[in-house]
Amino acid sequence: MTAKPAKPLSAVSIWTGIVGSIALFGTAWFLKNDSRSFDPLIDSFDPVSDSFCLLALAAGAMVLYDLFVAKVFRDEETGLEWRGYASRLRQFLIARDFYVKILGLLLSVGFLFFVWNMPVYGEVYYAPFFEFLTMYAPLIISVSVLYFVFVGAALKDVKDGFWHFGALLIPGLRKQVDRTQLKNHFLGLCIKAFFLPLMYMFFIDEWAALERIHGLPKNSHEFFSTAFHAIFFLDVALSTIGYVFTLRLLNAHVRWPDTGWGGWVVCLACYAPFNFVIFDKFIAWHDGLDWNDWIGNYPALYVVWGSAILACNLGFVFSTVNFGLRFSNLTHRGILTHGMYSLTKHPAYITKNVSWWLLDMPFLGTSFWGAVKNVIFLLLANGIYFLRARYEEKLLMPDPVYREYSRYIAEYGIFARILRRAKRTVSPKPVQPPLPGPDQAL
Repeated sequence: MTAKPAKPLSAVSIWTGIVGSIALFGTAWFLKNDSRSFDPLIDSFDPVSDSFCLLALAAGAMVLYDLFVAKVFRDEETGLEWRGYASRLRQFLIARDFYVKILGLLLSVGFLFFVWNMPVYGEVYYAPFFEFLTMYAPLIISVSVLYFVFVGAALKDVKDGFWHFGALLIPGLRKQVDRTQLKNHFLGLCIKAFFLPLMYMFFIDEWAALERIHGLPKNSHEFFSTAFHAIFFLDVALSTIGYVFTLRLLNAHVRWPDTGWGGWVVCLACYAPFNFVIFDKFIAWHDGLDWNDWIGNYPALYVVWGSAILACNLGFVFSTVNFGLRFSNLTHRGILTHGMYSLTKHPAYITKNVSWWLLDMPFLGTSFWGAVKNVIFLLLANGIYFLRARYEEKLLMPDPVYREYSRYIAEYGIFARILRRAKRTVSPKPVQPPLPGPDQAL
């Protein structure tokens, strides 16, 4: 019997996300139990200040763990060299490349603010995001510049995406611009520009929902509602942090983004404002009713069904926790092989799509043909996520670690094990007849 091979090492420790989750909920508990009130008449709820405390402490805990326990800054993938750092820093600060990179940094920040001045971001909904940037601008700028100088001096190759972005505007350096690096840097900025405000606002929404909850749940409905909000609060908090901390020092930088249009189309289709059109207008798979409406009057069934939904949502959020500081769409930031990703390549997509069937129960439409329509539409939505999974595999497949991981999952993932067990059950090995004894020998 062949021994089971060890799965490839994960690019991030399983404890990074766990430490961040503990810090996040600890901070949330403190903020909810301080002297503030959520009474509409005496409203001291400040989501922007709260968000800074919550995100900063959760991110800080993960950064400290990665730096001082996991020591990720030593990884070869960071492209950093720490030997002779003092002399490298002195040379870096007087080199032309340093000022080219500063120009690239300014252009990158300018591009972000160009995007964030588009009309969609002028809506009231995004006001807390820009209030956050305004309120903490001095701190953000100071830390960013210090990090830029500190890490820039340790780069083995100073001509990174920022350098090529800056060199694009300098006639004497334009011929040295690497188009691939330039394209990757630009697409990384586009990803950050689109997803960071969106995830931050999702986070604000979930924190506001948790702030409105006081005391322990009084019934199963309140229990599941509170649990779901807590789960998505954790999910969007770690997602927001992931889009901020694309840092080489933490080995959480973008190796490369998705450069094909197909991956972008199916990914953006799942996020606002595009999903409002696609999922709500074209393939809406419910009649305005969900599991609360269908089985709310059957307490035992309600608890069992709600527990199944909760299990799916826990699987979904644990998949995000496994990323630690690295969550991001449309990018390769290291291969995960631990936690939920030791079971299957796409745990978040699988659990999310199964939860939709349980939440909306499309097979119980208000009419037979309505149910048929809802089932077909939800299958189409599942198909979009299937395409997302395939495009993500295409994005990651150039990495030899991912190819090795894919082979491991194909042989030892949870679905491979279930399939093998099912085959053994359906087609058991034939019983071999006993060998003839000495008295039966010819």
